[in-house]
Amino acid sequence: MALAAASAGRRAQGPAAGDAIDQLFASVARPDAPGCSVGVSRAGEARIVRGYRLASLESGVPIAPDSVFHVASISKQFTAMSILLLAQDGRLSIDDEVRRYVPEWTDRHHVTIRSSSATSCAA
Repeated sequence: MALAAASAGRRAQGPAAGDAIDQLFASVARPDAPGCSVGVSRAGEARIVRGYRLASLESGVPIAPDSVFHVASISKQFTAMSILLLAQDGRLSIDDEVRRYVPEWTDRHHVTIRSSSATSCAA
């Protein structure tokens, strides 16, 4: 769903992008369905911020643009998979130092992407 929303936003420009994303979510709308939050930014500026359907099925609380999601450790799997896809495409190596992509990384150790993904990383 998120990839479809991203591609819908990429094809359209300006307000039309928001309309395309709204149409995408309207096509799968159910009043009792879990929801999704969508944010699109360009050059550090939020261009589209939307919330769709419910944040809590139990209490019926809708998702708003300012909803906070406590995702905790669930984001690690998505980050790891994204990195592996970039490595598969040859856009990075998992043996590259993290500092190459995150210049603000101030750790004195030479931490690689591979070592930072291990639970025993010293960083």
